Amino acid sequence: MYFCNLEAIAPSSSEDVNGLVGTFSIAENLVLDTHGLAPFSKVGQLSANKISDNATKLKAEFDIRAQSIYDTANSLSGGNKQKVVLARELSRQVKVVVGVNRAEYRLIRLLCAILPFL
Repeated sequence: MYFCNLEAIAPSSSEDVNGLVGTFSIAENLVLDTHGLAPFSKVGQLSANKISDNATKLKAEFDIRAQSIYDTANSLSGGNKQKVVLARELSRQVKVVVGVNRAEYRLIRLLCAILPFL
């Protein structure tokens, strides 16, 4: 049996998504907690190309439905806001994921099942 070794917070509902800055782009929201670290920053200078590449990759992997990675988080539906938060949290190595409702619990169980194969 595979033990899912994750540590992140899943949004509790699509209407109240914490962890996003509504006026920031999807790309910016995807690096909120890592923007000052490599590869997104070097000597205090943000790398727009690395941030853009990261956002493009995560948008595809998590099926974030937006016209552009430069759209603001406010322009997204509730479900896509959740996907942005999950993509950001699960794109780094984490030990635990905490979800609040059944739908998120099922999503987390699914992610735990497929992560060993990615």
